Amino acid sequence: MTKYRATATVVWDFESDQPQDQALEAAKAQIEALSPQQGFSDLRMVVRLDKLKEKVQKVRLGEFEIADVIPYITKDDTKRDYEYGGVKHAVKMNSHGYFLFRECMHCVACGLKGTKMLLEHHPADKSPHFNLYGEEEGKLILLTKDHILAKSCGGEDRHSNYQTMCIICNNLKGHANLTLDAIAELRRIYNENKNKVTKEKLHLLIEEAKTRLAKPWPKPQTKKKVKVSADAVHTACDLNVWRVGTDLIARPVYEPIDPSHEHVACIRKGVCLEPLIAIGHKLVCKLEEDVLTVNQNHVLPRKTT
Repeated sequence: MTKYRATATVVWDFESDQPQDQALEAAKAQIEALSPQQGFSDLRMVVRLDKLKEKVQKVRLGEFEIADVIPYITKDDTKRDYEYGGVKHAVKMNSHGYFLFRECMHCVACGLKGTKMLLEHHPADKSPHFNLYGEEEGKLILLTKDHILAKSCGGEDRHSNYQTMCIICNNLKGHANLTLDAIAELRRIYNENKNKVTKEKLHLLIEEAKTRLAKPWPKPQTKKKVKVSADAVHTACDLNVWRVGTDLIARPVYEPIDPSHEHVACIRKGVCLEPLIAIGHKLVCKLEEDVLTVNQNHVLPRKTT
């Protein structure tokens, strides 16, 4: 006759005001009541009690309109008072995310639009912070500051490396090198299957699609020497490019903007520009097939060796 050993594991969570030793005895009593020993002459039960860490949750302090927040952002390390429910909260207004949302308030992958600002406070933070949310199927979805080039692959914490993305698309993207169309495809698969299959099956579907759609991150390349003129300059900071009528102008990303201007692109710090003409304190530079006007205070002479 063959001899076997059967092992069963039962895990459950419960709350108790009792000390840990008394809570352990209570747990033992519960499992003994659930498992009568008739017919189990060699049954051995071991009950272990682990104290669970409480999950720290951010506290929602109030809801505000976007117009109550974005017009007041500043690059200075100052705070602005916001009152909700009779309570005043001092909020720093220089978050990088605020400047990103000022330019783009929708997810660049799925298109979800941010519609409200919620003032929230995480216990680990010294002061509260505004987060942008959109609404989908009656649920609030967080809009995040995504790194275009993942930090794990050398991406910098710079405005020129940020893009607005909802938390769902951001989590689907992970650290993979995916185009926005590929992320949108993952979102479609997620939306079509999230209420139809198990979490494990959904995870497998997403990973299979991601394997098909993702591309390897390009290896860092040695910078090639580009022939430039003696008048060439390089950008001293990240610059936003705005279309004003038919003209393109460049301004630092943290400067106030005119809502009537169209945001075109972002130029990272250190990009080389070829000046065409100087007009007062401004330079008109060549930018691919267009021309760009930039303040001379925002560029530096090119580095020479």
